[in-house]
Amino acid sequence: MHSFFKDKDPQRPLVLSFHGTTGTGKNHVSRLIAESIYKKGLESQYVHLKIPTKDYPYESELKAYKETLQNEIQSSVSQCPRQLFILDEVENFPAGLIDVIKPYIDYHGKVEGVDYRQSIFIFLSNVGGREITKILMEHNSTRKSLRINDFEQVLATAAYNTKGGFRHSRLMDSHLIGHYIPFLPLEREHVELCIEEEIIKMGLPPLSEETVAKVIDELQFRPEDTQRFAVKGCKNVREKLNLYVYKQHYSRSKKDEPETKRSDEL
Repeated sequence: MHSFFKDKDPQRPLVLSFHGTTGTGKNHVSRLIAESIYKKGLESQYVHLKIPTKDYPYESELKAYKETLQNEIQSSVSQCPRQLFILDEVENFPAGLIDVIKPYIDYHGKVEGVDYRQSIFIFLSNVGGREITKILMEHNSTRKSLRINDFEQVLATAAYNTKGGFRHSRLMDSHLIGHYIPFLPLEREHVELCIEEEIIKMGLPPLSEETVAKVIDELQFRPEDTQRFAVKGCKNVREKLNLYVYKQHYSRSKKDEPETKRSDEL
């Protein structure tokens, strides 16, 4: 991101594709990027978040969706060149829709008089999650020992061949995605950090290691033999923490309640 902003004459927009299973931080990082660029973050008029189930739910409306997406990109960038487009769950986009983006992220400089080279496009996808986990397990590696080029070709191939928005996409045929970013599955130590963060957000006093471990035990991990990776990443952490806190509070409240006579004995 820093290198892109420092480039006074970029050849084309910055195009990133985030891949990983649910709960590994793709949306979280997208939000952080938006907040680092714009004061209002995702609420900024310069940030365009597209969710297929909300914005493009019907494949039969593909033609209309293409026109709508093209018009939004053209009109927004013509008003301000520094735009951020986030396309969530790309695998659920109608096939062929994201191809309309191609002219705006290619090496054209200007398209119909509008310069798109300062804009940023971020694709979010669950596709490649299994491949990422497989690479991590096959190498029996720690996260820090792996490099981004250990994943890029695998992710590009998985995205290109999987049913959905990226399948046989012209963006990929033309190699227009600058970086495929793998979001590795979260392990217990990462889930612990998520719990600590939620504790702070909720204004709770620090919990003991034993208590944190009990919250983690409420979450699912895989594979069955090692229980190494969190199935849902950090999703559901707040719900499980809320439930545990409520149970603790409820049990204490019940103990502190004075004994009362049954109504038929009053």
